[in-house]
Amino acid sequence: METAGSILTYAAAAAALICFIIVLVRMFQHGHAILAIVCAVLAFACGIGTFITYIFGWMKSKEWNLSTIMLIWTVAWVLLLVGGFMGPSPSSYYQK
Repeated sequence: METAGSILTYAAAAAALICFIIVLVRMFQHGHAILAIVCAVLAFACGIGTFITYIFGWMKSKEWNLSTIMLIWTVAWVLLLVGGFMGPSPSSYYQK
């Protein structure tokens, strides 16, 4: 069960990263370069940039034809949560 949770988490994280990059590229293409740069920096600095990009992506999903990408990103977030619950807790490694 722990291995399945880890595999699910890694696969969902990869999908979420790809969706994040696609939305950032669309931001650049549609003239929101400053916002894209700020979101990228904040994503790697503290994680809030990912959330901002996710919300902005949903707001522009119809206009920029991102509906499928945003749906995949949403499913990836749900699978990340499921995989996190299935995987081992970090404290279990230290109890031996």
